Amino acid sequence: MDRARVSIILYERFRCESIHGASVRIDNRRFFSEQSVYWKPIYPIYAGRKYELLEFSANFLLDCLKTCIGGYRNHLLAKGKVPHGIYFHAFEDAWSMLHFLDEDSLSDGGAVRLKFDR
Repeated sequence: MDRARVSIILYERFRCESIHGASVRIDNRRFFSEQSVYWKPIYPIYAGRKYELLEFSANFLLDCLKTCIGGYRNHLLAKGKVPHGIYFHAFEDAWSMLHFLDEDSLSDGGAVRLKFDR
């Protein structure tokens, strides 16, 4: 496993958990092998009875992501313009492709403050 992947895992599992105070326990075998959502039985000590927990598989989440990206792609194609966050990363020569920039995505800005050091 490469260093970048290890650092991502460490970041997601430890840093985020320590900051946000939550963690997500995953049954790796089921998470990666199931094709859709699945039920997981849980036995909480305090409840005295079994509950079913609905979990989302990696394949299901990946399909959701693909659907979202496809929908957004279709939206951008229909509009013919891209928001500034994408535009300035996508075009090397940004000045020659301004007709693709969605000007509505730019903020109105604010007062410019000039400071001169003497």
